[in-house]
Amino acid sequence: MGKNPFARLFRRKDPPDKGQNPPLTEKQDAAPEQGQNPLLSKKQDTAPDKGQNPQPPEKQDAAPQTPEHAAALADLEWQLLRGLKLEKSGGEYSMTREDFDFEHLSRYETWTDELLDSRRGELQENGPALVRQRKILTFRDADPAQYERLKGELPAVSEEKRRQVREIMEIELAWAQASLIQLPDTWRREPSLDREKAIAYGEVSFETGLESELLTYGEETLRLYRRMVDDCKAADINLIVRVFDNKAKRRGFMSAQALEAHIRRSYATPC
Repeated sequence: MGKNPFARLFRRKDPPDKGQNPPLTEKQDAAPEQGQNPLLSKKQDTAPDKGQNPQPPEKQDAAPQTPEHAAALADLEWQLLRGLKLEKSGGEYSMTREDFDFEHLSRYETWTDELLDSRRGELQENGPALVRQRKILTFRDADPAQYERLKGELPAVSEEKRRQVREIMEIELAWAQASLIQLPDTWRREPSLDREKAIAYGEVSFETGLESELLTYGEETLRLYRRMVDDCKAADINLIVRVFDNKAKRRGFMSAQALEAHIRRSYATPC
C-alpha cells in the first residue's frame, strides 16, 4: 500500500483499530467553495406557486461571511503562534501553515464576519498574551506539571463567563457525540472525546481544547460566538460537521460524508 500523503496531518498516537489510515487522495469532479457560512447557505428548493405567499427568509443577525475576513484572522493568528515561546515547544511552533489552515481556517470559515472581526480585534490588541494563555490552558491535558508551573499567569475568570463557556460547551459536546456516530472514521483523526485517554497520551482532548479557546475570548467575542452557536442549534445545524465538511474539501472531497464513505471503501479493499 502506498504512503499516505496526508499522514503528517494526523497527529493521533493511537492508530485506528481497522488498520492503517487509507490514502485520502480521491478527487471529486467539482467541489463547492470552501468557507461557506452554514447559517447563510440555505436556499428554497423550488419557487412558490404563482399567487402563493413566499416563505420569509430566515432572520440573520450578522452580515454574510466573506473569505477575506476568515483569511485575515487566520493570517494574524498564524503570525502570533509562530512567535509563541513556551518551554514545552522549545521556543518554536511546530505546526506548518498547511496544517494550521487545515485545523483553524476550516473552523473560521464557518464564522460570521462580525465574529471574525471581533476576535481579530482582540488579537490585534493583546494577541501574544491571549495565545499564550490558551496554550497554558491546554497543558491541563498535555502536560499537567507544566500547567501547574504556569497557571499563575492566567487571568481570573468571572463566574458569568464560566457559565457562558459551560453552556456553549454542552451544545458543542452534544454535536461532537452526534457526529461521532455519523463520522466515526473522521473522528479517528481528531482530538479525542475521551479526556482520560488524551491525558494518557499527553495530548489535548476535544473538550479541553474547546474550553481553552473559549476562555480566552473577550466579552463581545464570546457573546457573538454564543449567538452563532444558538442560531445553529435552532436551525438544526451541527457546526462541527460543517467544520469537517471544510476539512474534507481541503482534501478534495465534496463533504465529510463523501470522505467518510471513501475511508470505509478503502478499508474494505484488500491491500
